Amino acid sequence: MFINSKNYTDFLAEIRTIGGEFTWIRKNNLGKIQNAGRSPKEIATAIFDSERIKKVITDEASRRRVKNDVVYSEAKQILSNMASDFHLHTAVQTIGYSLAKIFGRIFSHIWYNSEALEKIRKISYDRSVSIVWLPTHKSYLDFLLISLLCYHHQIQLPAICAAEDFQSSKLLGEALRRCGAFFIKRKFKEDPIYWAIFAEYIQQHIFHSDRPVEFFIEGQRSRTGKSLFPRTGLLQLVVELFMKAQVYDTLLVPITINYDRILEESLFSYELLGRPKPKESASGLLKARQILSDSFGSIFITIGHPISLREYLLCGNINLEFRGELMNKDKDNLSYDNKLRELTKRLALKIVSTQNCNNVLTIWPFIAVAILKIINDHRRNSQEHFKINITELNPVVEMLVGIFNKCFDGKEIYIEGLMIKDAIMYYLRLHGSYVDFNPNTNSVDFKEMSLTQTSNVVSKYLPTIILLSNYSSISVYSLANFCFFSISENISILPSQVYENFNFLCQLFRTEFVSDPNQIGENFDYAKIKCKHLSKVECHLLAQIMMPYLIAYHAILELFLEMNNEENISNQNEFFTAIHQRLIFKINNGTNKLPLQIASIDLIKNGFNFLGSEQLIKLNQNEPLLVDFAGIGRILKKLDGILRLNFKEFNKELSLRSKI
Repeated sequence: MFINSKNYTDFLAEIRTIGGEFTWIRKNNLGKIQNAGRSPKEIATAIFDSERIKKVITDEASRRRVKNDVVYSEAKQILSNMASDFHLHTAVQTIGYSLAKIFGRIFSHIWYNSEALEKIRKISYDRSVSIVWLPTHKSYLDFLLISLLCYHHQIQLPAICAAEDFQSSKLLGEALRRCGAFFIKRKFKEDPIYWAIFAEYIQQHIFHSDRPVEFFIEGQRSRTGKSLFPRTGLLQLVVELFMKAQVYDTLLVPITINYDRILEESLFSYELLGRPKPKESASGLLKARQILSDSFGSIFITIGHPISLREYLLCGNINLEFRGELMNKDKDNLSYDNKLRELTKRLALKIVSTQNCNNVLTIWPFIAVAILKIINDHRRNSQEHFKINITELNPVVEMLVGIFNKCFDGKEIYIEGLMIKDAIMYYLRLHGSYVDFNPNTNSVDFKEMSLTQTSNVVSKYLPTIILLSNYSSISVYSLANFCFFSISENISILPSQVYENFNFLCQLFRTEFVSDPNQIGENFDYAKIKCKHLSKVECHLLAQIMMPYLIAYHAILELFLEMNNEENISNQNEFFTAIHQRLIFKINNGTNKLPLQIASIDLIKNGFNFLGSEQLIKLNQNEPLLVDFAGIGRILKKLDGILRLNFKEFNKELSLRSKI
């Protein structure tokens, strides 16, 4: 997507035009808008007056053989810990001023499509239709940015679903609570009281339009920059109200947030290399001196076209008889119908697809792809791995940009209004915390980021490699279908085999590159048309982009079979750790020239999820891992053939069965 003044507005420039942060925060008089909904106390009263909560309390008291008052007291404590306590003047304006001041210091621009937000503002005055904000989640800043823009446009600030982790800092937790956040546990399916309180709290907001609700469809931050497979529990609560005819309509607003640089970039890199997750908080990030003195480039916020739940569901996406069945059921009981679950899953994938279509692509993700390709080429050719001449880099970036332009009509890569070679230099300087351009040698060097002392050259640079891989992922995602087609066409003899192989790759990587499986045929046809306009060299480059992912899955599957011949694993985290350690060993072993980005533990998790979705593995708590060895063997054989036919220079290196 191309950013220009007609489509996007710079939020920071608007604040400066008004007269600065202090003038801006005082100018907006939101009292009338923000007090339109019920008070937290009124919402709490309505929750405990609901038949659903009364029934759950009675049932749980009977099951535990205690008085209702005991369970009621527990339920009140749950809601007290969960609920938001919105305060406009004492919290929102104070924190809003501080954030605007900090963002103005560390970001060059915060671009957003203001016309789309203005349309939402006008719709929001009609309280018969509730609004649900659905942003992508790549940083702790995501929900802060949405709240700032809502405040700026005098839109009622949302009730934000936040993880209970934020409450580990009492000051931060209470500050967010007073800005509209409500807090939930990460896992509570087995707790009927908690689940009932949570469901009622969400549905009360939607039913009465007390405040727009905001949550992340992915359920957690993406550490890699790619979309995570959606979690549907919260969305199903929203859908259920419409399906039971309790609301006329609900507007779902997909929002895509792209960052030139992510504040948590180094934390994510270490985490993906298996380091323990550090205790982190938004306040800790914003107060860090090195961050406040650094530059993080621009942020791009794209407000997507609202999805009317009514229009989506009544235009052929539901069976009306099924809706009639739900309408006739007890409205106070939650529905656990498989049809409703599947319906919600399809809607969630549509939302993720919309978010991805609205990505703003700068040239940096393509630079990151090019750097990784060249490093891995050097590694295979036994050249110095971690030094790249700029004359090597520029042609690869230019070719990648050319491929993108041929594949996507009407979309352009944002390059700060610069020539490609100048844009490359701009982004190399912006990411100078881990890449270093040396004008004397005209080369790019990479900084060591290892947390531990090591003599192994590869290990010293792995955090930098993971960082580059994370930033490259959005461009790989955008080109994935064209990569799959190029690979499939190269290994197929019959025309029908091209689609079969394309479908196999789409299914294999469906959690790696999240997409709707119902769109595979459509994606194949589009890729086929566009790839006709690409040269053989360009198609080969597309195949090379996907090669690290193919090799990673190949290695993971082989190691998986090896490990299950040797030991019995009953813990999922133990499995991830064991596989990851063996992959790192192979990467550090000089005899295997494996792509370095396969060191990311995220690849292992996605491979594991694929096997689970195909019923090839089954892991229940306190039970040994059940494995379909024959099924995994068939996939491994298919993957082995794809790699050997596409990348013949890797035939020797693909034999990973050496003893460790």
